[in-house]
Amino acid sequence: MNRIVENSDIQGKFFTTSNFREWTALIPAAGKGSRLGFDSPKILYPINGKTILEHLVNLLSAYCHEFVFILSPSGKAQVEPVLKKLLGDRYIICVQEKPKGMADAIAKAEYSVKTKNTLIVWGDQVCLEKETIRLATALHEEAKVSLSLPTYLKED
Repeated sequence: MNRIVENSDIQGKFFTTSNFREWTALIPAAGKGSRLGFDSPKILYPINGKTILEHLVNLLSAYCHEFVFILSPSGKAQVEPVLKKLLGDRYIICVQEKPKGMADAIAKAEYSVKTKNTLIVWGDQVCLEKETIRLATALHEEAKVSLSLPTYLKED
């Protein structure tokens, strides 16, 4: 059964924090930073004194116990030492040999996710807010939603 849950349906309702041990953050991050004038993987691009990777790990660690990163072959060598420092043994790296798109990247991680729930966040989404993650994970746990795609509509 499909249904759409709109902001008006959840506004004002209290949702508890997710059980982070039941969640994996799956992060496709095989992009290069070349359009940014950066010679490393885009996920290592610095914004306000931290890399995009640090911003994502800081945001998602309260909601996800495990992390799966999909990286390019060349990006793996640069990103893995940073992951080890930030996450210890809470991550897995899957390699996307050729850039065939996001669906292909996600498919590379199919057998790496071991938790009940998966939160997919693109590796360049540095502006996500905690409230968005909290509501999305809570909807899955409390309202038994099987798929959510948070969107933001603006007039201009």
